[in-house]
Amino acid sequence: MSKFTHSTNRSHRQSSPAAQRRDALPASANAQPRTISVWFYQHFLSSAHKRLHAHRCFLAGICIALGCAFILISSFIVPPKSAHHVVMMARSIPRGTVIQTRDVRMADVPSSLDITTLVVSANDVVGKMSPVRLSKGLLIPKTVLHDVPVVPKGYTSLDISLASSFTSMHVGERISLLSAQATLSSSALVLHIPSHAQSHALWEINEERNTAITVALPAQDALRIVEAQSTSPIIAVPHEGTS
Repeated sequence: MSKFTHSTNRSHRQSSPAAQRRDALPASANAQPRTISVWFYQHFLSSAHKRLHAHRCFLAGICIALGCAFILISSFIVPPKSAHHVVMMARSIPRGTVIQTRDVRMADVPSSLDITTLVVSANDVVGKMSPVRLSKGLLIPKTVLHDVPVVPKGYTSLDISLASSFTSMHVGERISLLSAQATLSSSALVLHIPSHAQSHALWEINEERNTAITVALPAQDALRIVEAQSTSPIIAVPHEGTS
């Protein structure tokens, strides 16, 4: 009995280090095959893990799609080009009006628009006169403006009621003034044309229709016109090639 007990105790002492080493291993190393299968199922094959994996894949797909869309859109977007600044009419003015600061404003137009014929600075138009009506919102061409005509030295200004139409005449234009008897002036300069000017026929003698224009002309011509316009109709003939 004592020999058996001694043998058992010795075998117990001999196996004790192995047991200690086995105890030192991770639990997964000591797990039985069935235990390993359960752990693998829970971490890789369970429904909860599948849902989590699918969710991650879905989010990754969205991020990739958004990234591709951003790259694609960026490749088609053209950086906006700088706009040109031009002068625009802030309100409508009749022909023969001297342009004031309040009549114009600056406006932006696409850079693709050719602005070589347009006014780009308000300083270039303020104080100028337009021989035609300028409507609100119009981009002002450079060629439409003229300096305000002044009375030349040795000339005088005179209001004249014309029998001829003057709707096609322009401020600053040189004209000749004729009556039935003679040429009254061959160097008159148009200073002003009423904005409400209306054409009328020679036989219309209603004074309400005869709107006077203002011209500058030599003093001797002015005296002849003052004498003639009370007895004879006066017509104006623009000089060819003048404006």
